[in-house]
Amino acid sequence: MIIVILWLIFGAICYLLAEKKGRDKRIGFLAGILFGVFALIYYLLVSEPGKICPFCKEKIKKDATVCPHCQRELDVIRK
Repeated sequence: MIIVILWLIFGAICYLLAEKKGRDKRIGFLAGILFGVFALIYYLLVSEPGKICPFCKEKIKKDATVCPHCQRELDVIRK
């Protein structure tokens, strides 16, 4: 019974972390149930998905319209 509860707890935590980091929530829940603490560690370490600025080559958020590093507009870039 405790194992089932732990599976559900890891699934719920990974679900929430996946949602916060912009990843697929269902896969987060499934990974938490299947891999437990390993999935939890993965979701704690993984960064938010982003894109690379075509001008300065720095990593930026995927929804950014202006690069925070070089201050150039990214409206023409659609990835």
